[in-house]
Amino acid sequence: MFFANMFCYGSDLTEVGITGIRGCMGVIYRSATRLYAIHIPPMSPNSHKLAADTLTTYVRGTEVGGAALGDLFFFVNGTNRPSANDEAHYLKSLLSPRTATLFRIMTGLGQGSGGSQAEHSPSVLATHRGFIELRYKCVPDDEYIDGGANEAGQYMGQQGAMGSNKVPSDYQNPQGWTSMTGENCYRLSIR
Repeated sequence: MFFANMFCYGSDLTEVGITGIRGCMGVIYRSATRLYAIHIPPMSPNSHKLAADTLTTYVRGTEVGGAALGDLFFFVNGTNRPSANDEAHYLKSLLSPRTATLFRIMTGLGQGSGGSQAEHSPSVLATHRGFIELRYKCVPDDEYIDGGANEAGQYMGQQGAMGSNKVPSDYQNPQGWTSMTGENCYRLSIR
């Protein structure tokens, strides 16, 4: 299990996640062999491109024969991150996945859900066991514990606020994690 927090990226064979997403974008790439995750804070177009370039280099360097065809998933909180569509198109052009989908999490985040100022920031969890399951939950910072894989790196040379190897204390318990559906997320296929 690997959970990406701000500026961090890494991978795992079956489970990855992204810590609290308020104005940030979480990205998960599913290849034939593993899952990859990166947490991209809202900075500047150049820093967003650097994150996409870094993830692409990491995937191509890890996958035998380069970037195997996979699927890209982008996650943002409500109407935050107006540039999300452009960022998704850029990363899609680099990795050339089979599919690319942007999820805007619209419910379950407290007061202001679906807008730009939701009360809570969701964490995202992806599990791959023959199929991909995408879930989210609001996890307070003090409910993260040591126990995950260390990050592969930080794309801006900055360690995330929580450090490496943190996971939600209850990530193995499906209670409280909401499956992403068309009823709680706005989904946009990136073409």
